[in-house]
Amino acid sequence: MKKLLIATAALAMVAGTAQAQSTVEVYGLLDIGYSSESKKAQSATPTTDVTGINIGAGLSSSRLGFRGTEDLGGGLKAGFVYELGVTAENSTTAHTTRQALVSLSSTSLGSLNMGRGNTLGKNTNDGFTAFGGGGSFEQGSVTLEITRGEEVAAASTAAKNIKAAVDRVSNQATYTSPSFGGVTLTAQLVSKNSDSDATNGEASLGAGTTAGPRGTAFQLAYAGNGFTVGYTRTDFETETEAATPATTETKIDQFGATYTMGNLKAFGLYNNAKYKASATAAEDQNKGFDIGATYTMGKTTFLASIGDGEIKTAAGATTDVTGYQAQVRYALSKRTTAYALYGKTEFKNATIGESDVSMIGVRHSF
Repeated sequence: MKKLLIATAALAMVAGTAQAQSTVEVYGLLDIGYSSESKKAQSATPTTDVTGINIGAGLSSSRLGFRGTEDLGGGLKAGFVYELGVTAENSTTAHTTRQALVSLSSTSLGSLNMGRGNTLGKNTNDGFTAFGGGGSFEQGSVTLEITRGEEVAAASTAAKNIKAAVDRVSNQATYTSPSFGGVTLTAQLVSKNSDSDATNGEASLGAGTTAGPRGTAFQLAYAGNGFTVGYTRTDFETETEAATPATTETKIDQFGATYTMGNLKAFGLYNNAKYKASATAAEDQNKGFDIGATYTMGKTTFLASIGDGEIKTAAGATTDVTGYQAQVRYALSKRTTAYALYGKTEFKNATIGESDVSMIGVRHSF
């Protein structure tokens, strides 16, 4: 009898330990294709013309990640995500940290995550555009261009610095409330930090060490009856360490909506971004919209988007921006997708011309 009680207790301990263990998943994707990219000034030959095999810059950026959850009981769970950006292009290229988050979530209280991850501005760009934020190619998406400045960066200091508010940031805490009749509220706090990789799109303003970005953002969203709608407000600043620190200010208002009806899904996003090089400087303003749709027919999905906007500097110079992109995707399996895309962005002023890309490729997830 005594031996039976000991064995029963041992089994209970093993079962309890197994129940408390985390479930850990390894995941990732590789996106490789053949592309042709061209950028040129008005009435001039291409200033950039690249054709060839392209690594991780089609539908999605390539990545490798680890994630897991642990049931703490009482409706409470702990989790983590550690995700790296990877490339198959160069054996000496170091990986980048896309996400490094720990989280707590409750069915009744909502969720909180902390670490390095997406800003609410990036989540809005990704969630309310037809291509889901896309990969490294952004030709054709006006809302992405005016907030990220990938194609017009040389002519728009503001666009380059606004990017910090619609990308990934370190030292952030993000709380998302439970759904109340389909309505959720998300709030994000980003604390001051000195990122050793700050020149990689996170807020480099030139010489000196850049601390930032820092600030707050919130999103009010509704999902139900085939609709999702959301409003996101971001207030960030950056500071360059120097004898007289230089502080910039970025404010972004984003309005997005989607509607799903059977195999058709429509998207709309409007971004209004304001940037000041210092507290007393005049204001740059970038604003624009994209509308698009996806339609799935069997294993094939068609995607299209058009947009229009403008980039206005503090000095009053205005660049009109228009763009469009089309894609077709074919699901070879649940994890493998073949695709073809074409996108073009035009900039209309005295010095800037157009940027376009075409690409065919394969994306495999695991």
